[in-house]
Amino acid sequence: EYYDTYTVDGKQYLLEKPLIPDFGFVKAQKADKFGNLVYRRMQRVHNPLVARASKITIAEVLEIVEPGEIDPDQIHTPHVYVDRIVKVPKGGKGTPEWDEMMKERMYGPEGSRRQSRLAASGRGA
Repeated sequence: EYYDTYTVDGKQYLLEKPLIPDFGFVKAQKADKFGNLVYRRMQRVHNPLVARASKITIAEVLEIVEPGEIDPDQIHTPHVYVDRIVKVPKGGKGTPEWDEMMKERMYGPEGSRRQSRLAASGRGA
């Protein structure tokens, strides 16, 4: 049974028990060898919650650094919530090389420079 029933002031309420995932997969910008994670942009929204809620957390990171290289104030998920770290190989999805390759595929070889000029002029993304 996933529900507990409570009565408060004559009204009956259901309390749903949480579903706990066996595995949580998060993507981070950087991790140290202990497993402290630093996210960028929108990764900060759900990834810390996923890491804390899961029984086993696997972090996919772009860069692994030595312990102490990350400022403690920049750590978004402490190592106690991380069980495994996987480094993305150079040129893998999410790396700067991958992003550049995707821009070239979408906009052609001159596309990334054109996009930069449009963004600077305020006319494009």
